[in-house]
Order: sequence, then C-alpha cells, then structure tokens
Amino acid sequence: MQITPKIFFSEDLSKRSYVYFFINQKRVRIYQCAQFGKSCSPNLKKTAKSRLRELILLEDIVIAELKKGWLPGQKRWLIEEVLTTMLKELNTSSFSKKYIRDTTIVTQEFLDYTRGLEILDKEVDAITSATVETFLLRFNSSSAYYAIKRRTLSAVFNKVLQRGIMKINPVKGTSCRRVEAVHNQAFTEKQLELCLEAVRTTSDNLFLCALFVYCMLLRPHREVRLLTRGNFNEDLTILTLSGDENKSKRIRSIPVPYNIRTILIANGVLALPDQFNIFTNELKPLNEFYFSTCWARVKTKLVRSGVITANHTLYSFRHSAVCSVFKRDKDLHLVQRLCSHQSMMTSLKYLRSLGMEQVGTLDELPQLR
Repeated sequence: MQITPKIFFSEDLSKRSYVYFFINQKRVRIYQCAQFGKSCSPNLKKTAKSRLRELILLEDIVIAELKKGWLPGQKRWLIEEVLTTMLKELNTSSFSKKYIRDTTIVTQEFLDYTRGLEILDKEVDAITSATVETFLLRFNSSSAYYAIKRRTLSAVFNKVLQRGIMKINPVKGTSCRRVEAVHNQAFTEKQLELCLEAVRTTSDNLFLCALFVYCMLLRPHREVRLLTRGNFNEDLTILTLSGDENKSKRIRSIPVPYNIRTILIANGVLALPDQFNIFTNELKPLNEFYFSTCWARVKTKLVRSGVITANHTLYSFRHSAVCSVFKRDKDLHLVQRLCSHQSMMTSLKYLRSLGMEQVGTLDELPQLR
C-alpha cells in the first residue's frame, strides 16, 4: 500500500497548515512531529514563507517515518522515553538500594552514550548488539568490571523485553568475559581465628555481626544490621526473619547459638521493646555503611600484617561457613537450605567461587577392576 503525504498550506496565517495523507480511506493530518521525537511545528511560525519552509520539513519527516514502518495510532517506543521510564519505576521499587544504584548508574551511562550517537530519538529496536558491545568496551579495565556492567545492563533490557517493547535483548549478543572468582574468598581456619580475635578487640558490634554471619549465615548489611528485639522469641533462642527482611523473600526461622545468645543477654536485648534495634538499643538502626566502615579499618591492619588478603571481605565469614558445612557433610541440599538460596545453581556457584573441590576422596571416583 503506497501512502503519499501532501501539504495543506494557506497564506492566511489564521488557518492551520498541516501534512495529510489517506489510509484505509481515512484522512490523517499531521500538524507537528513531537510524536516522532523531533522539533517541527509549522503553525508556530509568524510568516507565510517560514511556515511553508517548516511544512516542507514536516512532510519530509512524515515520509521518512512511513518508510520506516510507522503508522498512525501505532505506539513508538523511543530509546530515551523507555529507559527514562524504567529508571523512574526502578527508583520507586522494592529492590535493594545497591541494585537500584548500580542499575541507575549503568542506565544513565548508556543514555549518555546513545545521546552522543544521536540515536535517542530512535526506537529501542534500533539498539543492536554492536552498539552495546562498543558501549561495554568503555569498562574494559578488568574482566570483573566489564562483567558487572554487562550483567546489570542485560537486566535492564530484560525488563524492557518482558513488556513486549523489544524483540531481543541486545546484550545477549555481546562478548562474555570469564571472571576468576577471588572476591569474598573463604578464610582458612587459622585466618578465621585471628580475624575474629582482631574484630573482637576492635568493635563489639562488628564482632556480633561476624558471629551472626558465620554461625547463622545471615547477610551483614541488611539482615544483620536491621535486626530488632521482635525478630527473636521470648528467650532469644529462635531468630525469625519475615519475607521482607531477608533476600530470599521467604520466612526464615533459625536457632540462635549459645555464644550469640550470651552476648545478646549481656547487652540487655531481653528487656528491649520489640521495635528496638539490637545494636543501637533504640528505634533507629545503624547507618547502612556502619559495618563496611568498621570492617575496612580491621581489614587494613590484617592485610598489612599478612593475616588475610585483599580478596577477603565481611562476606568471607559467610563463605567460610558454607565451606565448613560442605566439607563436613558433602550435602549440597543442606547448603542450599542453610543459605536460603532460591536454586541449587546459586549454591553451586557459591562453592565454585571458593575454588572448592567437588570430589573429596579417591573413594568417590569411579574405579576400574
């Protein structure tokens, strides 16, 4: 079907001019091209000559859009509009602050990049794997940095894809980088002993946090930091986290080890109101960077003395606990349940990132007779 746009123009400036065409025997009038992400408004011009010049430009734009497949009434998903909308929705979501921060940063960086290519006014399907690949090369300083940016950007386009706005995720066609798992490295038994002693003599709160992370496999920066008296039963023997208080979004109920219970009783937690935080003894919890800052101070001293390496983090207590459980029981299902992982693949990655061997003895290998 051939559509031929035409111009309606009158030198009487009190009458509106426009570009029109017929489709299915119905006339369609286009007065300006904001819908195409461009600036062209003939009827705002004050002279007949300038209005006609703008109308000719509008006609050219309409012809170009029709050739690209646009039809009246069809929603055009422009890159800037889609990604900006995603950012607004993200900032009002229930995702973690870190996820929102990282996703916002990479999305804004991609918007700035596409702005430089002058393709913001194009539809999202115009984003190709080659475009994304070139963007990701800006983060080529390390495989880990590249992989983090690629994974985060892929999650953004997955959300666009789920809404039917795009046909394919352009990140999927970009190069992958193999990242060696060194972050959150598990402690050896000697390192764990020395590290816990250093933490104990430095900060009571950090020591209690480390015990929660190692002995109960809680995550430090949210699950531990936001604990209140109400998370424990009457005699502090059971800890319960609701779905919105832990990463798995499922209710978790965990026995409290004797060493942790002893510290809680000594800190007067038994007498606290249910809403009070167990670290501050008041309604307001510790700030979100409290444990990170405390750990950074301890870690600096331990790294300098050669006790631990730069790859050890506060999460190393959790990883060390997983190592200990797996070495003792060789039970992946147990690891999954204790860590409250959604899938066993997560547990496998957890172990693989530590470089743990899956085969412990020769008896576990097949034998030839």
